[in-house]
Amino acid sequence: MEMVYERMIGWPSISSSRVTNCPGLKKNKIGWSAMKQKVRTSQVSWMTLTQRTMCRPLAQVWVVTGFRKLLDMLALHCRCSALWWRFCVTPEPPIYLSATFTYLSRPAPIPRGLRVGIRVGHVANGQGSVHRRPHTRFQQRRFLYALLQNLISHFRRPHRMAMRTHTMDVTATLSLGDPLEPARKATAQMLQERERTFSLPQPFYSDERLFDIDMQEIFQKEWLIAGMTCEIPAKGNYITLQIGKNPIIVIRGADGVVHAFHNVCRHRGSRLCTSDKGKVAKLVCHYHQWTYELDGRLLFAGTEMGADFDMKQYGLKPVNVKTAGGYIFISLAETPPAIDDFLSTLNHYMEPYDMENTKVAIQTTLFEKANWKLVLENNRECYHCNASHPELLKTLLEWDDVTDPRADQAFKDHVAASAAAWDAEKIPYAHASFGLRNRIVRMPLLKGTVSMTLDGKQGCAKLMGRIKNPDLGSMRILHLPHSWNHCMGDHIIVFTVWPISAQETMVTTKWIVHKDAVEGVDYDVERMRQVWDATNDQDRRLAEENQRGINSTAYQPGPYSKTYEFGVVNFVDWYSERLLNNLGAAPAPYLKGVAAHE
Repeated sequence: MEMVYERMIGWPSISSSRVTNCPGLKKNKIGWSAMKQKVRTSQVSWMTLTQRTMCRPLAQVWVVTGFRKLLDMLALHCRCSALWWRFCVTPEPPIYLSATFTYLSRPAPIPRGLRVGIRVGHVANGQGSVHRRPHTRFQQRRFLYALLQNLISHFRRPHRMAMRTHTMDVTATLSLGDPLEPARKATAQMLQERERTFSLPQPFYSDERLFDIDMQEIFQKEWLIAGMTCEIPAKGNYITLQIGKNPIIVIRGADGVVHAFHNVCRHRGSRLCTSDKGKVAKLVCHYHQWTYELDGRLLFAGTEMGADFDMKQYGLKPVNVKTAGGYIFISLAETPPAIDDFLSTLNHYMEPYDMENTKVAIQTTLFEKANWKLVLENNRECYHCNASHPELLKTLLEWDDVTDPRADQAFKDHVAASAAAWDAEKIPYAHASFGLRNRIVRMPLLKGTVSMTLDGKQGCAKLMGRIKNPDLGSMRILHLPHSWNHCMGDHIIVFTVWPISAQETMVTTKWIVHKDAVEGVDYDVERMRQVWDATNDQDRRLAEENQRGINSTAYQPGPYSKTYEFGVVNFVDWYSERLLNNLGAAPAPYLKGVAAHE
């Protein structure tokens, strides 16, 4: 089978072409606008390609403007402002078609000066016999009409015979290979060979290729906290977020169910929602007004898509979503890891807070010029707290729980006394862990303090949910890879980490209060946020200086403290296990027996 290109010198002038009627169009109800265009046939210079090549012609044999029926026939199911084709066919069925196409930036009529020709012939021993091309307008119209009818007959058949030479399916994406494959192998090898009690090798904190691997294998495959259900309380409320290159919508449906979708129109890929949050009746693409129901179904695609366009095939692409305890979890993976046991426990532990009757009092966003893992590692230890966090230590006890190697008897007695108050309030407080990914533990605050404020007093006068006693300490919730939380009697603080690049990370902090709490009456936003505004900025400086040092050629992994940095070891163990697993690599010897998930 030959592959035929048309070669042209220069670029033809563009002008509108006279519309002419073609016999048989109305009778057969085809209605293709391009068939009504006047085209010419004259001298054509041909080049035959007998092997696969990257050669690109200046223009293909045929210009198609508005062949929507044909495009649907070919299963493109998309609207094109202009589509350039080349055909290589035999005169009788079965018809063989080879096509390349290029989208143009704006609609264009058929170029008046374009030379149009069709290479037609039987294939014998790799040679094609050239038939005489039609010269009169009438012959040309009849020829094109017959050709299109043959194409229709062919594409309605259940099979297509393979061509001898390379062809391209116009509905397929040509694979370019995985440019990260060498980096994937190197990453797996570094994790398998590293010393467990030492920090990670330099590329894990600085290399863009390894950052791309993190995004593909961690943030696009694990469960992430997208937001809180109180942020989308009513039908049509939505929030948006960005996970690497993937824009996501989380929206409350008409049935009250929380849905998540890729924020990408199924027409030509434009984002649907451009604001961080909002409320809509329907999801409407601003580009061409394709309209979707809140559950993702396509409702309207204009009147120009053709009678056989199936809207059921073009709903928004869904994202896995689960809700528990007021949190919204999403995963971009086709088959996300198990999480139901943790979510069931989270529901139980969050019940006293009645999260459906809460609101976000204030949200802040902080950009840190550091790798996301450095941000997490910094959070997973308080080795640095005495020197760096004076505001935080006015209320926070450094110990992780009673099993913390630093915990003294006075701390254990304080926990025991607090447990009596927790029992009286009938709130759960037993330590709950689900592998290394999730942990829930309630710890008391410093004696004489009830909330994470500078003076240790309530940040919000109206308590959460059914809670009556403000002195309940802080329930700490960990969710790897990117969130930690403090739940107190008067308000809750939710932290999430979002990687932007190899050396930049966004940290969001949300202060949540009872929905009936009144700003300026029940709480003062500035007072409530003082401690963590200061602490977040201090942590930002620490992470950024850590990043600058790691970028040095002198950096080499250093040892973790067994007493103060066991939380960092746990995080890196979880990260190593998940990354090796998602890469399809063998587990590292030091991870034997490590349970990353529930």
